Amino acid sequence: MNVGYFLRTFPVLSETFVSGEMREMMRLTGSPVTVAALYRPGEGTTGGWYEGHDGPVLYYRDIDKGRLGEMIATAVSRPRQAIPALLGTGPGEMRARDRIKALLLSEHFRRTGVRHVHTHFAWEQVDFLRYLRQLTGLTYSVTLHAADIFVAPDRVAERLADAAFAATISEYNKRVLIDRFGVPADLVHVVRCGVDLPAIDARMTDGGPRFAPIPRDIVSVGRMVEKKGFDVLLDAVARVLAQGADVTLTLIGDGPLRPHLERRAATLGIAGRVAFAGSMPQAEVLDRVARADVFALAC
Repeated sequence: MNVGYFLRTFPVLSETFVSGEMREMMRLTGSPVTVAALYRPGEGTTGGWYEGHDGPVLYYRDIDKGRLGEMIATAVSRPRQAIPALLGTGPGEMRARDRIKALLLSEHFRRTGVRHVHTHFAWEQVDFLRYLRQLTGLTYSVTLHAADIFVAPDRVAERLADAAFAATISEYNKRVLIDRFGVPADLVHVVRCGVDLPAIDARMTDGGPRFAPIPRDIVSVGRMVEKKGFDVLLDAVARVLAQGADVTLTLIGDGPLRPHLERRAATLGIAGRVAFAGSMPQAEVLDRVARADVFALAC
């Protein structure tokens, strides 16, 4: 089975769970996945998927709108579905030029034999997938995480209405989708974002470090935004140091709160014990985690 992925922004360094899932999908199916995305990531946020090694990514905004012949051929092949979709009577709130251009997106998946497309987060890219389902019969599914349920949930139920299934990362999220948004219970499955323990264990046991009798090196990873809890972690480290423990903290990641966190470390008098390592590739992150005595999930 050839599986496609159509994502909002890809590849994003803070969403390596997406690229990890795609690699596992390739391993399970023995086939490459066909990948497309609406947007390229911004400067300094890209990572987790390498086109030269993992496979190419088609960016919707880069599709050549001059390939009118292919668009017409796609529309003519399914006139009963295409005409209402092109006239804008189908699902979603897509602009007319996007409805026309999306014909080439459907061709991109069709040429590689994709029969099903998956996406992460119930953002506007799901409108495109609903449209492609009406236009070509291509089925789709969605994994929902957090912000798409709790921050901007206005169209969650609508965007899942035509999905083959929905996945979410916790039983709590599943109950919210069913009870608050009326998503049918048999549509929603819990698929947790896992940690590749063998990959970490290999780094820790293959000539790597052992746990220190007294933990000294603490590491934490994530985007530097409020919900990740790094401010609380800094406070905790300050308390531990005040009690006489000899510890250091490495924060891996970046984000808008980094200047604030750096100032907070200075105010707490622990700046010399805290390293702000910035963003780094996943393999390097795993190496840093393997060398640490403690991994702190601050959120």
